[in-house]
Amino acid sequence: MADLLRVQITPPADNGGAAITSYTVQVIDTADDSIFATVTGISTVNYDISEDAVGSFGGKTFKVKVKAVNSVGEGEYSPPSSAVSTA
Repeated sequence: MADLLRVQITPPADNGGAAITSYTVQVIDTADDSIFATVTGISTVNYDISEDAVGSFGGKTFKVKVKAVNSVGEGEYSPPSSAVSTA
């Protein structure tokens, strides 16, 4: 069974006047602050990112950033989350 990275999203206070249609999540490897994966089209605030979809987590430590998407456009990425170990 593949490892999962669970993301719990808090919707932004300001949606620009249009309902949020999806979220984009960046998974950042804390070893070198590189983007490990970007997942688009997330339609729920509780989402599990599977290593089957993005590649092996390999016991790395990650942070995530999230942005909302709606008919107005894309928001800015959130500040990075706290680090989460997949080991």
